[in-house]
Amino acid sequence: MKIGYVIDDTLDTGDGVQQYVLLIGEWMKKNGHEVHYITGSSNRTDIDNLHSMSKNVRVKFNKNYLTIPYKHDKKKLNSIDDSYDVLHVQMPFSPLLAGRVINVASNTTAVVGTFHIAPYDKFVSLSNRALSLITKKSLDRFDKVIAVSDVAKDFAKKTFNINASVVPNAIEASAWGNNKDNIRNIDLLFLGRLVERKGCKLFLEAVNYLSNKQDLSNIKVTVAGDGPLRHQLEEYVKIKKMDKIVEFVGYVSEDQKKELLASSKISIFPSTGGESFGIVLLEAMASGSLAIGGNNPGYSYVLKDAEQSLVKTTPEAIASKIDELLNDQVSFSELLNMQKMLVKKFDVKIVGDDILSMYKHAIKYRKEKNEQKRIN
Repeated sequence: MKIGYVIDDTLDTGDGVQQYVLLIGEWMKKNGHEVHYITGSSNRTDIDNLHSMSKNVRVKFNKNYLTIPYKHDKKKLNSIDDSYDVLHVQMPFSPLLAGRVINVASNTTAVVGTFHIAPYDKFVSLSNRALSLITKKSLDRFDKVIAVSDVAKDFAKKTFNINASVVPNAIEASAWGNNKDNIRNIDLLFLGRLVERKGCKLFLEAVNYLSNKQDLSNIKVTVAGDGPLRHQLEEYVKIKKMDKIVEFVGYVSEDQKKELLASSKISIFPSTGGESFGIVLLEAMASGSLAIGGNNPGYSYVLKDAEQSLVKTTPEAIASKIDELLNDQVSFSELLNMQKMLVKKFDVKIVGDDILSMYKHAIKYRKEKNEQKRIN
């Protein structure tokens, strides 16, 4: 099977959608399929069959930073032939790149989509409703649509009137949890962009709240990540006299992220919203770090079978959960074991098979639709 993964954004970053595309693509390749990546402006040289089709501009959308296409390469676009069995498009998509790829695709090629986002505010919902009107012609061409969670499925229905099937994000579990000595010298870890919705300020306020009630001098707290709030957060830590227990390590590479998660006892992700899933929760759980997530819809989907891992996004609630897990070994062990079982169902071996099944259904549907047109 020849599969083209279509993404308007660049593959030069390691954000959630990019991780999804590369992980599923690599799994398909290992299972004997020919994989191509049709992307916005990308400069990576370590990815086979990477086709950079546009110039992109960096924008802020849904409280995230991403790149969107503003000028496509007509020659490259027209070079897309009819040999693709499946085009797998990341959604929502731009009419300036993915929309054009869909429109020039052969009518024998099955088009599959995956919805990745959950709206953070009304503006995001309204702008996507407008996008659904602009891309209607391309949307009508889809043979099967996937959503990574229930909240992404609801967004697809309410905003684009698309009935999607839920197939979650995946993780290659064997690539995580390489802490053979099981030495976990970080008690509390925050890992993520230092922007408001990711909740680092809430996390630090919770640590401060707890430090006013008990001695935390022997607790090691690590903040990994960078962003516009870093200076403000560092100043907060100094003002609250927590600089002896809190360390900011800045941006971390994928390898450094793996080391941090494998070295942490508890990982806290108090995101307040705009999450359609939460791959970082899977990464933490696969690493053997106990993951605590904010009770937003995306994280709630991931942790629904270990709901004690969810916390209300207030400093007091986060502090209470931290206190419980630091001081109640029974609760800690029970929840940790629960998460070790939970993360197994998100392994790429399982999710990859489900997506491959979706491809086969889409190809069959495309053939039947073309045959019906021929008869009529």
